[in-house]
Amino acid sequence: MTLIKQYPGIPLADSTDNINSADVGGNKEDAAAVAVNTTQSQMAYLKGAFGIILTLTTEDYIMSIHVPSVIDVDNTMLPQVTFYDKKLKIPVASGDIVAGTFKLARYRANTRTEILGATAWTVTTGKIKDSRQAASASWATDDLAVWEPQGDTTIEVNGSVVTPIIPELQIPIGDISTLETKLDNIIGDITSAVDEPPTAKSLQDILHKDTNYTFDNETDSLEAISDSVSTGSLELEADAGSTAINIVDAAALTQATTNWFRNAMVVAMDGDNAGQARRIIAFTTATDSIDVYPAFLAAPTAGDKFLIISTWQPNVLDQQADVAVTLNATTSAANIFDLNTAGLTYHINNLILKSVDPGADTITVKLYELVNDASVLVDSFDITTSNYTNYFKLYDMFSVHQLVGDDIQITIESDANSYAITGQYQYSETYTG
Repeated sequence: MTLIKQYPGIPLADSTDNINSADVGGNKEDAAAVAVNTTQSQMAYLKGAFGIILTLTTEDYIMSIHVPSVIDVDNTMLPQVTFYDKKLKIPVASGDIVAGTFKLARYRANTRTEILGATAWTVTTGKIKDSRQAASASWATDDLAVWEPQGDTTIEVNGSVVTPIIPELQIPIGDISTLETKLDNIIGDITSAVDEPPTAKSLQDILHKDTNYTFDNETDSLEAISDSVSTGSLELEADAGSTAINIVDAAALTQATTNWFRNAMVVAMDGDNAGQARRIIAFTTATDSIDVYPAFLAAPTAGDKFLIISTWQPNVLDQQADVAVTLNATTSAANIFDLNTAGLTYHINNLILKSVDPGADTITVKLYELVNDASVLVDSFDITTSNYTNYFKLYDMFSVHQLVGDDIQITIESDANSYAITGQYQYSETYTG
């Protein structure tokens, strides 16, 4: 008859019973378990796990593994494990390292073969290592060499002897000589491609012209594609008299159609503007010149090289530097700004104005915009002694957050006397022709 515990209590320390849940939970006095088996309680495993965690988090040393990513057959294998004293900030002295042993195994097609039995590591300052040749008698390409530490290496750090947990060290066995042969073949193929006639789908065929200049990206050679791409560009050399907005080249700019290059891009290849790209807004046949927007940062020197790229460019807003406002409002209207350059469209992002106290007088800010292609006063705003302490923005004055147009003007004037006005405005512009 089987005896069943009906009212189980706490089992004895280190009990191997496995009848009730209390047996599985264990006793507070159970010894810590660091190896998995079928006779330990949960309490024993918890103690073991916490012990390992505390050991790892309070170690006085740093351990690191060094192995090559791959080695060739018949070359030297040199795995190393280094130990660094965190407190003294130096490698652990060789006299404080007990080498311990390892086994060397070969894995081939998922099968383990022991190459060396327990063998001592070599000890030097701060490390243990093993240096040996991957002899062809034992090793072949695609093998995996595995050093299996036997857990008997110890180090002394700050007066305490510890046993570091060293993982397996693995090095794949490769065949670097095969890679070198392939590289030599590629180099030879490229060298021969310079002079030899191409054959179908060969490297020579990829590199050389195939006499087909219709630009098929699937069948044309790189040289043919390059020739096709180059027909969409034009090299310029600036003539004397070129400016930051007008590039003259009587030798290259010989097309007979006005605005032939309009909306293409031109890139400065050298000189003071090297690397700058600008949009072409006009081409004038009579002067063999292109106009650009915005202007290059410097006027080209005769001989400076440029490259026109035949690509359409959409209108892009070009943000301008902020402009400070410092003037006097008098009985004669003064411009806060008057933006009306032909071909440009403006975007006023922000405007802010501040006035001194006009006393009994009135200061008037006026907004002019195009109406039926004529500049017309469309709105105005008065600054008086009752509101002058405010900073006035676009919305305060004209009930709009931004202004956009080809001709925008804001003026300021007083009905008597002179009053200081300060402020700032910000705008961008784009060429619309």
